[in-house]
Amino acid sequence: MMYIHVMEISKGQKMRTLLTAAFAAICAVLATLACAAAGLAAAAPVVADVNLADPAELGPGARWWTYEGDGSCSAGWIVNDGAREYMYSAGHCAPKGARAMLGHGRESLGKVVISQSDERTNSGSDPVYDVAAIELENDDATNLVPGFGEAKRLMSKDELLSARPDLCVVGQRTGLSCGSFEGIQDNGTNILLRVPVDHGDSGGAVFAVTSSGEVVAVGTMIGFLKEDRGMAIAQILDGSMDPSMRFGRL
Repeated sequence: MMYIHVMEISKGQKMRTLLTAAFAAICAVLATLACAAAGLAAAAPVVADVNLADPAELGPGARWWTYEGDGSCSAGWIVNDGAREYMYSAGHCAPKGARAMLGHGRESLGKVVISQSDERTNSGSDPVYDVAAIELENDDATNLVPGFGEAKRLMSKDELLSARPDLCVVGQRTGLSCGSFEGIQDNGTNILLRVPVDHGDSGGAVFAVTSSGEVVAVGTMIGFLKEDRGMAIAQILDGSMDPSMRFGRL
């Protein structure tokens, strides 16, 4: 089983936001998205008035890039080690030591202090970890998902397997996509979800919404199956996040 990273590697492609029928009710509360019978479509990655491609602050789905990388990716979640804050994203987006920049500008977010994307399972196809952590230089960051609310906790693997919730992804290329949770891969750290993603969505925030409306962080987007582009792959944070870190801001 091979997968393809969804780091943005080209410019000028049409950006689309799709929402599955299971989440059609959410359309009513996201006034900035144009709802259609077959799903959702938007001319730009704008979700609840937030321009993910060129955001005013760092948050889930925001575009980031490095001079050392080959393209741009999407922001995941803000975590901390008790003294400093970090943004978790996908490891294949940038090498350790690279300086991360926000949006299309030159605002520095900080340096990549963790970058893991080369560890492989016995099959040689799926990374054990595909994670990156950027040590943030300022506190202008949030875990607020546009149109949904702030994620204040992380969903454990056990809770994910027990509840089997539908999952959403927010990224700077596709915008917002939601669909079904399809299970955990054999390596135990990657999950499959039936959502459309595109190049540039790597690192984007994956989350669930409980029946009470609580937004719960799950992981970060890392790619899609080569043989099935509609089947996305995400890295769950439970078990892949550095042991010294915990979810949320200081």
